[in-house]
Amino acid sequence: MNFLDLAGVEVWDTELRERRAMGGDLYFHRPRPQVIQIWTRTGFLDRLGRDHVFPDKQQAIAAIYSRLDRAVCARCAVRVFRECQTDDPGVVI
Repeated sequence: MNFLDLAGVEVWDTELRERRAMGGDLYFHRPRPQVIQIWTRTGFLDRLGRDHVFPDKQQAIAAIYSRLDRAVCARCAVRVFRECQTDDPGVVI
């Protein structure tokens, strides 16, 4: 994400509330410094949590993967990410 205005912050606030209300969450990788600045100024970064922002996609996927519901993963046949390749789809962890 390269740019964000106040309307964009409102969109992400709504998305964050809705995802968390459904039992999910919201994560970002590599937002630009200007985005981090506006998130900090508006308080969005505190609401989101600094642990939900990652410097790159690989670190984001590795961290998020450890938080996933293994029962859902067990039913997934796609196995797109490297982390998925090591899981036995028939095993619920």
